Amino acid sequence: MIVTILIGLLVAIFTDEVLGWMTYLSHWLVSRNARRVPLHLQDRCKEEWLAHVNEIPGRVCKLLFAVDSYRAAYKISHYYLHPNVSHWVPIVRRVFDISFATIALVLNAPIMLITALLIKLSSKGPVFFAQETIGKDGKVFKLLKFRSMYINNDPKIHQEYVQILINGHNNNGDNKNSFVEGNGFNKITIYPRVTPIGKLLRKTSLCELPQFINVLIGDMSIVGPMPNA
Repeated sequence: MIVTILIGLLVAIFTDEVLGWMTYLSHWLVSRNARRVPLHLQDRCKEEWLAHVNEIPGRVCKLLFAVDSYRAAYKISHYYLHPNVSHWVPIVRRVFDISFATIALVLNAPIMLITALLIKLSSKGPVFFAQETIGKDGKVFKLLKFRSMYINNDPKIHQEYVQILINGHNNNGDNKNSFVEGNGFNKITIYPRVTPIGKLLRKTSLCELPQFINVLIGDMSIVGPMPNA
C-alpha cells in the first residue's frame, strides 16, 4: 500500500515537472525564434506569438505551435532579406497556370468535344454557361461551365426552395410537394431543369472542365481559393 502511494506521488511529481517544462520550453522557443526575424519586427512577433501560445489549450499543442514558429520566422526573414524573390512568385505562378491549363485542355479535348456535342444534341441552347463570378481584387469575370440545364426555365422550383429555407423547414415528410429530400437537409433532388446529360456532368464534375479556359485567360489560378459566385 505504501509502495503504491510512493509510486503514485513520484509519477505525479514527475508528470507535473515534465508538463511544467513543456510550457517553459514553448515560451523559450517562441522567444528564441522571434529573434530570427528582422529587428524591427522582433518585439511584435514575440508578443503576438506568446499571446497565441497562452491561448492554445493543451501543453502539447502549445509546444507544437512553438516549434512551428521557427518556420514562420524563416519565411518572414526570407521575405525581408530577399524581397526581389517575391516579385518572381506571380510570374512563376502564371507560367505554371498556362502550362498546366494547356496540357489539361489538350488531354481533355476529346472528352470536351464529345460533351459539347451531347449537350447540343440533347437540348437547345449554348454549350457553355457563363456565370458572373468575383475573382481576385473584386474583379468580375465569366466563369465557364458546360451547360447542364435547360434554357428559359420556370423559376417556380427555386422560389419554393427559397421559401422553404426562409420558413426553416427541413421537410421531414410534411412537404410532399417540395423538391427537397427529407433527411434534415434542404437539398433539391428532383430537378426537372437539369438535362439528362447535365445530371451526368454534375455527378462526374465534367461540367467544370471549361474552367481551364478561365485559367488560360488569366481569370483564375490553379492554386488558390475558389472564386465567389
